[in-house]
Amino acid sequence: MWPELANTFEDFLFTKSSPPDNLSIEEFQRNESIDVEVVQLISTEILPYANFIPKDFVGKIMTMLNKGSIHSQSSSFTGKFKLGMAYKD
Repeated sequence: MWPELANTFEDFLFTKSSPPDNLSIEEFQRNESIDVEVVQLISTEILPYANFIPKDFVGKIMTMLNKGSIHSQSSSFTGKFKLGMAYKD
């Protein structure tokens, strides 16, 4: 179960699909808000119990969160940005 859960979080936060060309700023902001809620859920409902969860799962989650952090800090793209995936308006 744990590997599947980690993969689900990663696939959701780092989607490989491109957003539609007609995505409004409001839709983009709603999508971003959901991403933030998922990261907060991981931080508040999963990570506090890291001692009781398989280490491989915790490691994968931490790597995923760091990946998002690195992408958001290093992006110089001026368009929209979704946890490591920049795209134009």
